[in-house]
Amino acid sequence: MRSLMTYSILIVLLLIMCYITLTIYTYLGLWYAVFFSLFEAVKTSIACIFYIQLISRD
Repeated sequence: MRSLMTYSILIVLLLIMCYITLTIYTYLGLWYAVFFSLFEAVKTSIACIFYIQLISRD
């Protein structure tokens, strides 16, 4: 059950990030959107690694 909630939250966050990226692309241009997407991908990956380490301690 916990993993289902985790995946659901990650999917919702991914959809929100896609929406924000499209909004940035519409108003600022391609390079800002690409930079933001890369930054969010790195940040989300690091957060997922820490979250998995936290869960595996239990």
